[in-house]
Amino acid sequence: MSNIDTSDISNKESLEETVQKYITTLDSLWYKYSKSINITKHSKVWWNKEYNTNLNVYHSSKSTVDWKDFKDFI
Repeated sequence: MSNIDTSDISNKESLEETVQKYITTLDSLWYKYSKSINITKHSKVWWNKEYNTNLNVYHSSKSTVDWKDFKDFI
């Protein structure tokens, strides 16, 4: 952003060009640093791969021990 030259904005066209440079830079930064989020019923900060694995283990086995392991993970 600091590389955009703003020293000579003397008319409407140069202002428009400078604004377009800012917009282009912001767009590229947005796509570079933003995270894609897949919203699901489990979209919680604490929901991670390990938690999901524990849930899948419980779903496969249906055992009480696996259910407790899943619940204790929180």
